[in-house]
Amino acid sequence: MAQTDFQRLAVGLQILRDEIPLISNMPIRDALQQQINAIQEESNANRQQMADLFEQGLAQLRDQIAQLGGQNAQLRDQIAEVQAQLRDQIAEVQAQLGGQIAELRGDTLQLQGQVGLVQNEQQLLPMRLYNASASELAPLRYPAAIPGPNDHILPATRRHLSTFSANQLQAASQALGLPALPANTLVEDRRRQIADYIGVSY
Repeated sequence: MAQTDFQRLAVGLQILRDEIPLISNMPIRDALQQQINAIQEESNANRQQMADLFEQGLAQLRDQIAQLGGQNAQLRDQIAEVQAQLRDQIAEVQAQLGGQIAELRGDTLQLQGQVGLVQNEQQLLPMRLYNASASELAPLRYPAAIPGPNDHILPATRRHLSTFSANQLQAASQALGLPALPANTLVEDRRRQIADYIGVSY
């Protein structure tokens, strides 16, 4: 059975709840938790609003039927009118909820992206701390998923980085997955991009 928008939203929120405890940065973790709680509360309120509106419409319909009694022709007309009004009201609420669910889904995706960025920064932190205190000739460290300096693409030491040409810096930047810089970027700016990423002061 296909999942409803509410079910997909609930799954997304549960994924975020499972990932948040992995974040060691307390202020960021608390802020994300508060945002998720607010999204959940708004989603529950919207769902209850739609259920209440539907129940109210059915109650009105039952009252109309009880009052009309045996007036069949008039009964059918009034039932049709109430049903039409009820359908219009439900359609209007569904349209409103559709926009709100889309907005909540966007917020959920944004929160997931923020969690991913925080986790990525945390994974890079040990490498950057080591490189920041490394001497000029000490071997530099890189993320585990990236080929090291033995492939002659990345600088092996601080001093080695200072000797890289523009072409070498561009190749190293690509190997690290950094954003591409314009073709007319100065060599020093290309060098600084790599240094900032791996934690080397420059």
